[in-house]
Amino acid sequence: MSIDTRGSAGRLGALRALLAGVPFVLLPLLSLPTLAESPGDRILTVVSWDRPSPSLLKPLHAGGRLLAHNEDFAVVTLPPDLRPGGPCVEIGPMRSIGSYYLFLSEDALTARFEAPAEVLHRKGHTTLLWTPGAPPHMARLETRGPRGLEGLQRITRASKPWPVPHAERVGYHLFTTEFAPEVGVMVNEIEEVNYTSVWQSLDDFETRYTFTAANDAAAVWMYDVFASYGLQVEFFEHEQSGLRKNVIATLPGEVNPARVVYLTGHFDSTSEYPYVSAPGADDDGSGTAALLEAARVLSQHRFRRTIKFAAFNGEEQGLVGSSQYVEHIHGQGENVMGCVNLDMIAYRGTDPAPPDLIIYTNDVSHPLAEILQDAAAQYLPDDLEPIIVNQPLGASDHASFWSWGYEAILGIEEYAWGGDFCPWYHTSDDRIERYPTEYPTHVTKAAVATIAHLAIPVRVVDAPILASAPALQLHPAQPNPSRGSTTLRFDLPIPQHVRLSIHDVSGRRVRTLFTGPADVGSHEVVWFGRDDRGRTAASGVYWMRLETDEGSRTRRMIRLR
Repeated sequence: MSIDTRGSAGRLGALRALLAGVPFVLLPLLSLPTLAESPGDRILTVVSWDRPSPSLLKPLHAGGRLLAHNEDFAVVTLPPDLRPGGPCVEIGPMRSIGSYYLFLSEDALTARFEAPAEVLHRKGHTTLLWTPGAPPHMARLETRGPRGLEGLQRITRASKPWPVPHAERVGYHLFTTEFAPEVGVMVNEIEEVNYTSVWQSLDDFETRYTFTAANDAAAVWMYDVFASYGLQVEFFEHEQSGLRKNVIATLPGEVNPARVVYLTGHFDSTSEYPYVSAPGADDDGSGTAALLEAARVLSQHRFRRTIKFAAFNGEEQGLVGSSQYVEHIHGQGENVMGCVNLDMIAYRGTDPAPPDLIIYTNDVSHPLAEILQDAAAQYLPDDLEPIIVNQPLGASDHASFWSWGYEAILGIEEYAWGGDFCPWYHTSDDRIERYPTEYPTHVTKAAVATIAHLAIPVRVVDAPILASAPALQLHPAQPNPSRGSTTLRFDLPIPQHVRLSIHDVSGRRVRTLFTGPADVGSHEVVWFGRDDRGRTAASGVYWMRLETDEGSRTRRMIRLR
């Protein structure tokens, strides 16, 4: 099927076409899979915490199944004979009909929902709900109403991986990201006029609500745009009251194509009149435009790893498109190196310059958040103030990656429940003319730098690489602990520039053991326990750090005297 929207007659014509096509259509009920296996077979249980805790979930591993978790609690199912107690709250037997959701709002305790949604549990920002059909909607009973983001996540019945602690984590932001020179070239190729052009085209659809013909037309239009850049493009169809389309564009990697880096956003929109007028310029036309502009630039360069640009659908009904897609790639064994999700990057806000760029992350994804923060600081120091918030906010498509254990971050214009949140959020007034064009362009540049760094630009001097080359690896020090010398060994999959150094617990570099080009294969370097000035290092914990063109590795070691 081919639909040409480039010659649009404007908003009035699009509005008339929509009104003619769907004047009396009722909101369809979602045909979603239910959670239950059989009534009473398993018990829906909530595990409360102050932040995600693998230790609290560990006693449930034997018979429990993890369905979802976020900053406030985990949702698990247990066999009837397992009663763990403690922070676990039993909700009751799984239901054989309907769907379960996590709804995020400013205050879960005061949130009210329209019938027939049923509240099952509340804590912090999160409400656990069950509905017999359509997604839940918040009731507008308060004078002021809730402030900020309202995020919806449909809970699928697939059993998710249990989160695990990462023992070999260095403290946060001890090392500043070093970007290759090619990355700066790509950042400078992002153009405000091009960004604004594709952003305007998305706004011109008038609505991209999931259940409209305009939504399908927007998917086809994006397919054509991605294809015009020479990318491999496909529709990923998912069930949501009929078949809906995600648009996935791929730039294959030339060295390690099985390693995949994602840039994502959602192109569906909503409002108080979603069938008629839901332009969604900020939410999330702004992130989708960034996706398209980044694809235009990055498609003209070569990378070692594969880059995928994913425009997700059905986000507003509970991350439906992304959750089915990520479950699919997890089942295929895809090796995801990280995901940068952009959702609402247009509202500059009223805070003093430079405007904020909020980066939501979880513990596992924090190094990825630091790369985006460093990209903004290096390339846009006067244009963005990047702020990392270590809070597993499951209110956009990055949460679908978190559910399966992948690293992912959310870039957004304002704190989820901050006082400067977009005033046109989820309204028909969310139009492009209300926003500056330079701010979302700057966010796009920071995202491009992050994706390019993760995918690793191919340099002209790179030698041909064999697919069987060993993976980049830094081995444990031998011996460890050590009183005298200790041997550090690392493997390189390709010839590249390397720096091997020793750092104390504060992140201060104590000794640079090697810096320069190194061939493919295994290498050994001996540290005799002295710093760069030749002084004997004190007893204590140290970190050995390997930095390469392909990435970095860090390991803990102990020195005794």
